[in-house]
Amino acid sequence: MAAPTVVSSGADNPFLDKVLYANTQYKSEIQKEYNSLVSQGNTALAAKVEKLTNVSTGIWISSNALVPTISTHLQEALNVQKQTGKEQIVLLVIYDLPEKNCASSGPHGEFSYANGGEAKYQGFIKDIAAQLQLFPDVKVAIILEPNSINDTVRNLSTPLCANVASGHKKGLAFAISVLGALSNVNMYLCIPDSGFLLWPANILPAAMYIGDIYTAAKNLNPNATTRGVATDVGGYSTLDQEVKYHAIFAPYLTAVGYPAHFVVDQGRSGRNVTVGSDKCVQGAGLGPRPTSSTANPLLDAILWVQPPGETDGNSTRCELYGSNPTNIGTGFWDSRAFRSLVTLANPPL
Repeated sequence: MAAPTVVSSGADNPFLDKVLYANTQYKSEIQKEYNSLVSQGNTALAAKVEKLTNVSTGIWISSNALVPTISTHLQEALNVQKQTGKEQIVLLVIYDLPEKNCASSGPHGEFSYANGGEAKYQGFIKDIAAQLQLFPDVKVAIILEPNSINDTVRNLSTPLCANVASGHKKGLAFAISVLGALSNVNMYLCIPDSGFLLWPANILPAAMYIGDIYTAAKNLNPNATTRGVATDVGGYSTLDQEVKYHAIFAPYLTAVGYPAHFVVDQGRSGRNVTVGSDKCVQGAGLGPRPTSSTANPLLDAILWVQPPGETDGNSTRCELYGSNPTNIGTGFWDSRAFRSLVTLANPPL
């Protein structure tokens, strides 16, 4: 059985000398895959899958109904912390802005601005804060609202995105003002990956947009802070691509008064694939394992934010795994996709 991942890096890195919490939900999926492979006689692939038993992945809070599960995970992390004497850090992904994914076919969420979405989202954030405050001794890293900045900054010509941009900025600022004031929380605002922001026309407007959000958050609560930004969440860009991007973008963040620290999702980024879709991309493999031993002062940690094996929407590209795209929705487990990611892992398992 694989050992838990202990991370260490610079003195101010929130992941320093902590164990990345491996949540029981993902462990269960790994165990099911292992059992299935063993029963099929595929012991070679089963051995690789078993190595993922204690890997940490993001816990996505994408609806009001999931908010109570936060305390379940934090209690489990606290139990492990007490049993092992090793401090845990839990990776949460907050993902419920009103009318999210404004430029894509992804889920638009349960809140609408026309039906009190701004106030409902604020209530959602306050409820999350209440859960986190119950466990002050458990450290939490929060990835805030994947796709929001990506969609609004690059798609303002799309009517829905233009209509929600102001609301998204307010929502992100409010979330930072509340969650970023908690002593056990480090926040990373999710931003686009290198494939978008390295275009000269995009990089300055994006930095200014991020700076505006942070300024608004500090105006709401001067005690609120963020640690940095998260990149390549749910994406496929390789680590070297993202690290180069971080180095280029960091001065822009500093210029607008935003902390220039990064975490990067590498759960499906092991291979330099040609991406024509962000879903079920052919030839993708598991990337570098979660760690903060990055030898890079800008990069706090390599993470697996999007759990490998969980689907992230419909696409005809999913047919490349033999799956039926009409029957695959966001957040479901796709065994074929997972096994392909394991087989093509880089570094290999």
